[in-house]
Amino acid sequence: MTAKTRCKLCRYDTEVDYKEPGFLEKFIDRRGKLLPRSFTGNCARHQREVSRAVKRSRNLALLPFTR
Repeated sequence: MTAKTRCKLCRYDTEVDYKEPGFLEKFIDRRGKLLPRSFTGNCARHQREVSRAVKRSRNLALLPFTR
């Protein structure tokens, strides 16, 4: 990736894992909704990975559905 990459997950080559609720909470607002790309600054690929990981984490009761 280039140095002008806006996505933090691309820039630091970070893996998105559903077993890390502390990391995934950065992408959820106070009410438990997923934050959009415009707020988080994720690229489309990583936004899809984050949303998939949050949904899996919720199904395993690592993250709450609502707060």
